[in-house]
Amino acid sequence: MLDSAVALPVKLMDALYAQGLLPSISQDGEEIEVEVLGAPVGVRWAEGSHLECFVSHPLADHTDPADEAAMMRICNDIMQRSRFVRMFLYQNEGAHLLYTCKVEQVIGPDSDLRTLLQEALEAILEATFAWFEEVEARQVA
Repeated sequence: MLDSAVALPVKLMDALYAQGLLPSISQDGEEIEVEVLGAPVGVRWAEGSHLECFVSHPLADHTDPADEAAMMRICNDIMQRSRFVRMFLYQNEGAHLLYTCKVEQVIGPDSDLRTLLQEALEAILEATFAWFEEVEARQVA
């Protein structure tokens, strides 16, 4: 029998395979990586039963502060319309601005991982596509 530290990642991989996706485990072993509609999506599990799905996308090297504020307003607008998507911008170690969208869920012993993952992936991609469309429409960055 698998212990819980191994069982959850195995169940997540199985649920992703069942959706026709080809997941792989990152080099550091901390997350599962999968491509959905051309977008790289990460799936992380934490102690206990915490699941996080996310998309990160690097933006321009030098972003005008006014553009950054406009991008954050777009994030806030989309989050207000969403059930459980969180979006934010941040500077990584290389001082590049990154857009990140994520969904966090708590998984119970009887949770339907396939459905939870499908809902999370759909929500992340829908919010991400909406964000990029809005940024482009407003000609930000």
